[in-house]
Amino acid sequence: RASSPGFPLQIWGGTLELKTGSSGDIAAATTKLTISSGGLATFSNGIQFANPTPAYDVAATTLDAYEEGNWTPAIKDQSGHAATLNATSSVGVYTRIGNVVYWRVNAIMTTKPAAMVSGEDVRLYGFPYASSAIPDAYYRPSTIHPRRITFSGSLSINVVQSASYAILLSASSGSAGGTVTISGLVSNSTISATGFYTI
Repeated sequence: RASSPGFPLQIWGGTLELKTGSSGDIAAATTKLTISSGGLATFSNGIQFANPTPAYDVAATTLDAYEEGNWTPAIKDQSGHAATLNATSSVGVYTRIGNVVYWRVNAIMTTKPAAMVSGEDVRLYGFPYASSAIPDAYYRPSTIHPRRITFSGSLSINVVQSASYAILLSASSGSAGGTVTISGLVSNSTISATGFYTI
């Protein structure tokens, strides 16, 4: 340990700590920043990139989350019956930056159980965070490369607002379109897609 009485910088076992508080009493201050001996900096409340205008809008200029990880996709019907996926090749990855989640998935169905309802929507579950509410029903900025999926016109995959799953939508030119149903899936149907949504 190395520190100075009343001074807000302290080193504990090779870790540098910066403490702040609302009063001048350093004993009552709390740690807001640590830097490990390996050089990893940890902020308690995020990083603010600019002075917010108006002053109360701190959240708009503060990065308070960053995360990378994997998620496990699941193809289900509306009733919750799940298809069997190729466990080796079916994987999702994501990166969260602030309130935006960027995602990528590859889901390969090996078996469609008889319990799955042919007329129900195809749904992709497993996203790492539930999406935030938006005026539209879906988050539409996505790209999909389907294989062995029957649909009419163009195909899109859309994360549903205020939810942690996506649905497949198909539309022909000039039509309102509709959802892709379980009847459009066969053995080795594949959903390869990427997109993003807010939380």
